Amino acid sequence: MKVLFYSVNLLERKHYEHRIDCSFDIELTTWTLDQETVSLARGYDAISVFIYDDVSENVLISLKRMGIELIIIRAAGTDHVNMQVAKSLGIEIRNIPDYGSVAVAEHALMLTLAAMRKLKLAMMHTSSHYFGLEGLEGSNLSGKSIGVIGTGKIGLAYISLLKGFNAKVIAYDSNPNENLAKLYGFHYVAFEHLIQKADVISLHIPLNKASKYLMKAETFQRMKKNSVLINTSRGAIVKTSDLLSALDNEWIGAYAADVCEYENGVFHREDRIVLDSMMEQLIVHEKIILTPHIAFATDSSISNMAFQCLYLLEQWYMKKEVLLFA
Repeated sequence: MKVLFYSVNLLERKHYEHRIDCSFDIELTTWTLDQETVSLARGYDAISVFIYDDVSENVLISLKRMGIELIIIRAAGTDHVNMQVAKSLGIEIRNIPDYGSVAVAEHALMLTLAAMRKLKLAMMHTSSHYFGLEGLEGSNLSGKSIGVIGTGKIGLAYISLLKGFNAKVIAYDSNPNENLAKLYGFHYVAFEHLIQKADVISLHIPLNKASKYLMKAETFQRMKKNSVLINTSRGAIVKTSDLLSALDNEWIGAYAADVCEYENGVFHREDRIVLDSMMEQLIVHEKIILTPHIAFATDSSISNMAFQCLYLLEQWYMKKEVLLFA
């Protein structure tokens, strides 16, 4: 069996190069999967993709014609994959639901503290050799009401980290689990209650039709005036143009994110590029902290991701071999 890995970044490469413990052959490429690069998959049995790869209908049809039977997503999210078309074509899709939930939660907590203590503005002042206190009055996390939207593995890890801060945690989830609420010491509330009462709102939900632009102008206007929004999920959960207006009109206090609505084709590139105006506004805004989708990027998380990816491929290959010789 031969497997082609698309979009392999520098941090991942060492985990896949020169593997002698695999029953199959691995080829790595930095190319992103799209209609132009799909031909690279010819001659392979399976491929592995990352979050910026195009796994839409036309690409899937092309992959099927070339004999691709399996796609491993090196991430939890599947919003970039047309799952319905893949199923109809008989292409198996496997993702990695949990390889770094603690890493992402820790990054979310770091962004929370940085936003509340106005770290970006402080660093901007320091870099310009200005050491006054103007505009740098921050807020304690202790005693605040923290709203968590989504209580999956990452949301729960974030809640667990908050225990040391004496913060009150309220949460919203479309499928609440009261046993988890008791175990982790938080309370489920309605979405409307959460956005009105929380001093900090942290997003931990997948991107889908229901969650796209969940945070928009109408939502921002109902939030607390100085509230902080944290996003380590997906950029399009937040409507960027409305976010900028909300910050400029002081409907909310700050935004800190590891994701961006316009990150595809920008984040994880090794070269410098000219940014569009919307992305530029996000980067320079003093009330916005933006990191380039690195919440997952810890040594243990990337190692775990690679291990699980190879394990899924090994499982599939062994099953395929059994069926072949049965």
